[in-house]
Amino acid sequence: MILEDDVVRLEPFKTKDDYKYLVDLAMKCKYTRLTRDEAEVAVLKYPIMAWNGHEKKTNKKIGVIYITKAPISWMLDAYRDDKLVKEIDNTADYSFHAGKLVCDYAFKFTKTLVTCHAFDNRAATIVCKRLGFKEDFIMLKKERKDGT
Repeated sequence: MILEDDVVRLEPFKTKDDYKYLVDLAMKCKYTRLTRDEAEVAVLKYPIMAWNGHEKKTNKKIGVIYITKAPISWMLDAYRDDKLVKEIDNTADYSFHAGKLVCDYAFKFTKTLVTCHAFDNRAATIVCKRLGFKEDFIMLKKERKDGT
């Protein structure tokens, strides 16, 4: 199903190249902590509904947004081509528009939608709060020091 408003058009994934594009964007993201192989496995681990995001004025593909049927709930995630977005129009708020479209769609078949991202990714936090996501859990991570 194509989802669109006056700013973005979201077209459903159709080919394996769409998934490659998703992983490519994830690998460009400075907050990604997975290897490419791990990201490829993670993308297909659970059922996924994914869309390529297009900026409507130029019809350029600027990112990917998707929901995953994880064991606890449907989860929202997205990656965009930051360099391309800045070249087109860094003020258009494409992430919010895409997120709103997918959230509205998801709430047709689920009551709960969750999302998570790196703590340092303040832009993602701002967009998620604008979309109406509220803090529910705080997840902390501790890693073993090398050599112990």
